[in-house]
Amino acid sequence: VYRYRHRNGEYRWFESTGRAFQTALGELRAVVISRDITQRKQWEDALEAIVKGNVIPGTPNFFEVLVGALAKALQVPMVFLSERIEKNDSKARTLAFWKQDHFEPPTVHECLGGPCEGVFKGDPVGHPSGVQQLFPLSEAIQALRVEAYYGIPLFNSQNEVVGNLALLDTNPLVLSSQGHNLLKIFAARAGAELERKRAQEEVQKSQDQYRELYNQTPLIYFTVNSQGRILSVNQYGAQLLGYRVEELLGTSAFSVVYEEDRDLIQSGLEKGFRESIKGVLPEFRKVKKDGTILWVKETIQAVEKQSGPRVWLLSCEDITERKRTEEALLLSEMQLRHTQKMEAIGTLAGGIAHDFNNILGAILGYSELAMAYATQDERLKSYLNEVVAAGNRARDLVKQILAFSRRSEKDKEAIDLRLVIRDVLKMVRASFPSSIDIRTSLDLESTVIYGDRTQMQQVIMNLCANAEYAMREEGGLLEIVLGHEDIPDEGIPGMGLCKAGSYLQLVIRDSGKGIPLEMVERIFEPFFTTKPAGEGTGLGLAVVHGIVHNHGGGIAVSSRPGEGTTFTVLLPRLDVIAPEQSEEVIAWPTGSGRVLFVDDEEMLTRWGTQFLSHLGYAVVASVNPYEALDLFRAHPSDFDVVVTDQTMPTMSGEALSRALLGIRADIPILLCTGFSHTMTQEKAKQLGIRAFLMKPVNGLDLALALRDILGEGLTPDSTFHA
Repeated sequence: VYRYRHRNGEYRWFESTGRAFQTALGELRAVVISRDITQRKQWEDALEAIVKGNVIPGTPNFFEVLVGALAKALQVPMVFLSERIEKNDSKARTLAFWKQDHFEPPTVHECLGGPCEGVFKGDPVGHPSGVQQLFPLSEAIQALRVEAYYGIPLFNSQNEVVGNLALLDTNPLVLSSQGHNLLKIFAARAGAELERKRAQEEVQKSQDQYRELYNQTPLIYFTVNSQGRILSVNQYGAQLLGYRVEELLGTSAFSVVYEEDRDLIQSGLEKGFRESIKGVLPEFRKVKKDGTILWVKETIQAVEKQSGPRVWLLSCEDITERKRTEEALLLSEMQLRHTQKMEAIGTLAGGIAHDFNNILGAILGYSELAMAYATQDERLKSYLNEVVAAGNRARDLVKQILAFSRRSEKDKEAIDLRLVIRDVLKMVRASFPSSIDIRTSLDLESTVIYGDRTQMQQVIMNLCANAEYAMREEGGLLEIVLGHEDIPDEGIPGMGLCKAGSYLQLVIRDSGKGIPLEMVERIFEPFFTTKPAGEGTGLGLAVVHGIVHNHGGGIAVSSRPGEGTTFTVLLPRLDVIAPEQSEEVIAWPTGSGRVLFVDDEEMLTRWGTQFLSHLGYAVVASVNPYEALDLFRAHPSDFDVVVTDQTMPTMSGEALSRALLGIRADIPILLCTGFSHTMTQEKAKQLGIRAFLMKPVNGLDLALALRDILGEGLTPDSTFHA
């Protein structure tokens, strides 16, 4: 088999056979018969192209190889192969289009009105000539000036038409039976390849979708081996943890687990590795690259592979926001329960405050009165001093109980908290051991709050005392810091029910032993103490809590064993300048005038009568408010002032005051109370009551109040000294 070059420049394939013979003269001759096998050779090349196509499926120019080989084999100027875009659709997309001597770029064309419309119905279509006249509406046929057309459908394995293979010529063309057969062979091969291509595209599309889903699903996916080494991680998970994917590959899955949770999770994963079951691990914490904590809920599932060792898929859901919400809710619930406990204690405290203050009032009042007569007996006077001191301590205890129950009715004023802290620190520095270093940061503008100076001193003193106890054995550092804090509308978790606004922040931090978590949760409960029996009453922090919340603030504690304790107090800030304190008058002013003294406790009416009589007043006393009202109604002009208790069994001081003022609107009234749910200083003022005192009332407070009401000046000759 060999080639001859034609005079037109083309090469033609020939096959020759020959026979040698000798002439009569003995000359050697040969007879050679040559046949033109160019067409056969072209078909063989075309079939070889199909074979090569079987060997390398998926070659990017596979369809072009087939189309080019077919055009060459059949010696036609144009061959195109197209695929149907959608099932039962009339549009087709060109996969390969040989035109004269080159491939045309892919296009989408309409088959309606053209010869390929019949092909898509599943039948071969052949027109040796006259195609332009047969399909005048086909733009492609007219543009290409097609005269002859032979098309055959491409089928998939479900016998559905998926494409079209066609021969086109600008001249009439009669296709031989061998040509038809070759066209069918190429169509079958093209249909199979097209189906494989589409299946591969579907697989690739599915893989791309899975990869996108794997990378972008808001879950952390780890694939690990039996040693817990990370084989793969999704993009979302890596980014959430702050890493690049390649930084995590090959590392231990436990390396991103919070250290305190590592043993628990490692045992859970190892159990999953052994038992090869799907399971849910306990909720735990992972650590991001920047050190921040991420709460997750993780499942483990074994994945069987067709080859190679088994692997495990770890699926982690980020539950950090849920945990924060739960913690905030838990804190709110704890705060609510604590508030309810405080209210319960407050109810109890309020119930005993009245009676107890009456008893204390009598003890203190008579002791002070007795001291006035003990001027010559120093021993007796010292005994009475001890009684008064004990009574004052009992009075302070009642105030503490009322304070932590949020029922203290002490007057409040604008006070500079920085000055209060400095006053307390004078006592603290003197009483603390030298092994405790005290550091402060109080240089801050606008440190004024609306509050009770004594109660604020009590808050600071109690918190400092707790810090001293925590550092007593080994010494340490006590820090006291003032700052500003603005609370947003949503509040701050752990600070109770503080309203939005500007607050003064007081931080008292020690470097002591710290407090276990289970104790931190109960630290503000009344009568709960971390100290050994006999060293603490459990009222100190409860009192602090009550005072702070009674001032519209909040308090929180954070502590860990061995890491010290920090108390953070928030108090509403005032943008004003606190007034300077005035010196109190300690002498008892005498006076004159007629006093109606009303109290249901007989011992208090006796003390009031005797005490005020010694100060120069004329006193009429009554233990029955109705009797006192009748007496006043009968002689309203006989009295210059009325002193009455608030809580009495038959008629309250408020009701009595209303009745008295109804009889005589200008009568001055001094209202005394140990505790009242309904009466406050503001309400008393609105009713027209001139003065308001908290029980137990001592002699000085009562004398000063009467002096102020009756308007008598204090002179050296008009004082009474105990």
